[in-house]
Amino acid sequence: MAKLNPLAYWIGYGLLSIVTGLLVTWWLLAQVNFLYPVWYSGLAIDQHIARYAPQNRHRQHFERTDRAEHQRLFAALNTAIHARGQGLAELRYYDPAGQPLGTLLTDPERRHLYDVAELVQRVLPLAGLAAGGWLLWSAVLLWRRRAPPPLRYFVLGSVLAMALLGVVVGVMGPVHLFYVWHEWVFPPENPWFFYYQDSLMTTLLKAPDVFIAIGALWWVSAWAVALGLWGLLRRLAQRSNA
Repeated sequence: MAKLNPLAYWIGYGLLSIVTGLLVTWWLLAQVNFLYPVWYSGLAIDQHIARYAPQNRHRQHFERTDRAEHQRLFAALNTAIHARGQGLAELRYYDPAGQPLGTLLTDPERRHLYDVAELVQRVLPLAGLAAGGWLLWSAVLLWRRRAPPPLRYFVLGSVLAMALLGVVVGVMGPVHLFYVWHEWVFPPENPWFFYYQDSLMTTLLKAPDVFIAIGALWWVSAWAVALGLWGLLRRLAQRSNA
């Protein structure tokens, strides 16, 4: 290990730390429904629903639902996506008195969310492998009583990753990147783009705005977690060498 280029060595460790941070923060954000209540207020999703729900060509009366119901529905979508799509077909929406108003998702929407659930099931294990690589790397460092990379190298690896993402987003634009990413990862035979007038799901999410907000929070939080992991390992190494 000592014969490897130190800069490349530690940048690699920093990148693994970022992937580990992404995995950890994804799990944490999923537990709090990706802070949907915060975006609900910040993005004025209630006004968005009030405008487009009455225009929906396939579902009626969604404008009669309230904030609590919107948050419940988002939480149900989050749970279903992390459970291979279980419960999507049965998802209904209710008025404040508890009276059923209709089924939330159309068949094309359900197929898309099944694709999303399948993507999550494929990607999370890969991120878990990267996190396992970081854990093994860290254990070897502690076993050999070597400190983690100097902060400047760790930050350099992290900043390179963030800068690369920033360039891609800046050149393509966040909305265009959102669409290109969907075209790349989802089966072409299953629709993924839905107009607000055709989809309560898209209206509820105010897509793509809420995804851009969640993505930005996820990335910044992952970097903070990675930095925290670096600090923890640094302290453990110092104690083992004391």
